[in-house]
Amino acid sequence: MKILICNPPWLKGERTGIRSGSRWPFTIEKKKESVREKYMPFPFNLAYAAAVLEKNGFEVSVIDAIAMEYSENQFLNKVEKINPDLIFMESFTPSFENDVYYARRLKEITHALIVFGGQHTTALPNEVLKFPFIDFGVIAEYDYTLLELVEKLSKGKKLKNIAGLAYKNKKKIIVNERRPLLNVNELPFPARHLFPMDKYNENFCDHFPNIQILTSRGCPFRCIFCLEPWVWYGPSYRARDVDLVIEEIEEVVERYKPKEIYFDDSTFTVDNKRTIKLSNAIKNSGIDLPWSCMTAANTILKKEMLVRMYESGCYKMKLGLESASSEVLKNVGKPFRVEDLERALKWCKEIGIRVHLTSMFGLPGETVSTMRKTLEYLTKIAEKGLAESLQFSIATPFPGTKFYEMAKQNGWLISSKWSDFDGTCKAVISYPNLSAEEIEKYYRMAPEIWRKAGYKNLSLVWKKFKRSLERGGVIKTILTGIKRVQELF
Repeated sequence: MKILICNPPWLKGERTGIRSGSRWPFTIEKKKESVREKYMPFPFNLAYAAAVLEKNGFEVSVIDAIAMEYSENQFLNKVEKINPDLIFMESFTPSFENDVYYARRLKEITHALIVFGGQHTTALPNEVLKFPFIDFGVIAEYDYTLLELVEKLSKGKKLKNIAGLAYKNKKKIIVNERRPLLNVNELPFPARHLFPMDKYNENFCDHFPNIQILTSRGCPFRCIFCLEPWVWYGPSYRARDVDLVIEEIEEVVERYKPKEIYFDDSTFTVDNKRTIKLSNAIKNSGIDLPWSCMTAANTILKKEMLVRMYESGCYKMKLGLESASSEVLKNVGKPFRVEDLERALKWCKEIGIRVHLTSMFGLPGETVSTMRKTLEYLTKIAEKGLAESLQFSIATPFPGTKFYEMAKQNGWLISSKWSDFDGTCKAVISYPNLSAEEIEKYYRMAPEIWRKAGYKNLSLVWKKFKRSLERGGVIKTILTGIKRVQELF
């Protein structure tokens, strides 16, 4: 049985989508950028599934049309040449209509079995399988569900006992019970050799090429908007053995020669003792590379841990703020206080770890006043040089999350069109005391306010200048600088 794992194109007018590999799906404007400037996450779920299939003797091909920037025709022609027996792809809420279109086209061209996975399939399997050309759905963590499906199909065995499978019995859609969470130490390393590794880039990193690695799955917290605790894994955290992580780092360094490692864990420092152990192991292994990660401020309990991380190469970190309002943070289940973030930022600055913050507008309990408070807080952060970069998004209630259920129950949803659920474009919720238009207004004005505040900190300006030089060269840096100065007046 020939299996194709694919990430089809997602083109939306003058925008292109980021789907597999990203924690939340979204679209961005098409730009003429070099690979080192683009955000192109490595699709870990696809790569682990491919590795499991290969390890068990199946022939697997991969097409990442988004990373390769394929047009529709280029993608379909590639698929036709492979002529697979089974095609697997992930589907997410804002890309769902696009994904259904490609499923139909792929069925027409190849007559292959079509299997959907991903967030939207997990949350709404009956909606997905109502399309006659989509044959199966694999729910949540699908590494071994997909393997068991392929094994039984290849042997002509019955499918009813496959945990985590959604399938059709005549005209009836059947959704089996979820598969228990797997032991992450039993997984083979992601099948990177099947993917276009020169196309992936975490543009948060200063160094290119960089490579992304997972040392754990899941997060123990239950933020109402996050897909991981509500759709993928539940509020769980499973860490890989440190020795396995070091072995994978050594393998990718030898094979792909990266200049930086990015640990793409949802919350890298959940276990402070393990984080110190891993940091020490990196340092003792002789892996002389800078590295960066993402985590939550409330898990940074001791300055000593940050020191160990820094000594082993950690120079940069992503932290989530979301809102400067304690009431909003409480409403969304954020497990920290603003004071926790301030402590972490202070320690990071003292040690020399640079910080990127994430923030969103339109969470439950939000008002114009709380959004203004968040902007004022972030302005102070920028002026003090406590964070050097920041990303904004519109709070979006994806199906399967608690946020979505709250939005449905309270009548906050103003759109039922899945392509509107794109947190970089528009708000799909409106509250009695806060309209979608007000949410969008603050989302669009926030980057400029942040940028102007950052210009008041000379050390931050210098860091941005050096990074721009490294990425875009002298001419592009000068032109961008002139444009930014003009925007100030």
